[in-house]
Amino acid sequence: MKKSLYRLLCLVLPLILLLSAFSVPISAEDKAQREGSEKVALLGFQRSLESDGTYAIRFVAGIASDEYTELGMEIVVRPSIGMASKLKIKGEQLLSEIKETAGGVTRAISADELGVEALYTAVIDGIPEDLEPMTFKVTPYCTDAGTLVEGVEKTIILEGDKMTIRTEYALADHKDKIKIYGRSHPATSGIACDFSASGIEFNARLSGDVKIKVNSDGTSYYTLYINGERQETRLQFNNGTTEYTIAKDLAEGDYTFKLIKQSMIDYTESVMMSLDISGTLLDKPANKELLIEFVGDSITCGHSLVAGYGAGSNESFDATAAFAYLTAEKLGADHSLICRSGWALLEDASGNGSVATNIYPYTSYIRTNEKYVPSRKADIVVIHLGTNDVNYRKDTYGSQFVNKAKAFIESIWEMNPDAKIVWAYGSMVNSADFKAKVDAIISGLGGAANGVYSVQLPYDRSGGLTHPTATTHATSADILANFIKRTVIDQGE
Repeated sequence: MKKSLYRLLCLVLPLILLLSAFSVPISAEDKAQREGSEKVALLGFQRSLESDGTYAIRFVAGIASDEYTELGMEIVVRPSIGMASKLKIKGEQLLSEIKETAGGVTRAISADELGVEALYTAVIDGIPEDLEPMTFKVTPYCTDAGTLVEGVEKTIILEGDKMTIRTEYALADHKDKIKIYGRSHPATSGIACDFSASGIEFNARLSGDVKIKVNSDGTSYYTLYINGERQETRLQFNNGTTEYTIAKDLAEGDYTFKLIKQSMIDYTESVMMSLDISGTLLDKPANKELLIEFVGDSITCGHSLVAGYGAGSNESFDATAAFAYLTAEKLGADHSLICRSGWALLEDASGNGSVATNIYPYTSYIRTNEKYVPSRKADIVVIHLGTNDVNYRKDTYGSQFVNKAKAFIESIWEMNPDAKIVWAYGSMVNSADFKAKVDAIISGLGGAANGVYSVQLPYDRSGGLTHPTATTHATSADILANFIKRTVIDQGE
């Protein structure tokens, strides 16, 4: 019969600081990844098997200098049976080197070699092998001028010869490693992804499974890209806070992951909270040369592009299959979408519902009245509005649409002074009157000479709830991307 948890705790409570040679080398990351990162960090562990069927495990942490005090580690021990127990140990001794034994040869590894100023260790011994698999969640800590400083929690999993270190990165604390797509409200719990085609991208050196913790208000659907390749499986993040495995059994290597939201803002809000990987985050993916902002309605959101669901339902939206996102992909550009089904340029009878007045100036109209201040200005802004004005603003459309559109473009320039403006139209409105109004908007603002353009897209009402089909979206993306390349970019050089 396996030993009880009480027996295990009696064995692990006498934690001590110790310097000696263990048989398993430290799982240290590259020095280049360590420098300039955390003030205190778990570097790895060493394991020593004993003849009596037990083993000892030593955790090795590094700190950025030798001026910190009250060094320690908080360790949550979880055996294969019984309940987890949290242990907290303190240490005072700083080490300039650690020793490892591999292949019968013992060598010293200096703190400098591991990219830190000093090292300290903690040891748990007398652990019975028959309690494996064992999981240790380790958070190193120290005090700096009386302030507690904690490193990133790492999870160590032991099972026979299989030894893994997993790290859960709280994204709120690692935004310097994460590329964010779209307007993201600064959530304290992570990275908010509300608008269609918002999301995150990150680089990592890892192996095994990749897990992400997400808080979703409603069910959120995402497209996953690994190393630039769109994955067939559609990610579904359910209501509430849950951890999901988004990739399994990956071979050790460097990877790029991108998660882009398919769902419309009206159905779901989501916050990316943390990443759990066996590896380390690398430098943030670089920005593309161009940033294109798209402002639109349900067409831009990818209305009814997922077959097999009720047209217009949450499940049927896919912004990553719509013309706007596809255009940015074809141009190799970064993107930001501000769109929602039913949006119009003009206010409704009650004075609400205007993209120009109630939506565009704010970071996230559903979360806060905080004005949006872009950290990166858009190079091109594509507007695809008017369908809902024609259909649902009949009392004001004829007399106010042109002036409202011109004022809206002026407000876009206030936020993005050097942006070229492209008014895309025609997807669901095929009338000479609407084309004349678009022409009046463009000419009234100086046209191409002033960086304002229009382009007509294919008319198609044969899809779900009379929206364009996926085939028409792809064709529209070809037309728009070619127009931007030939007329906007090349003419602007």
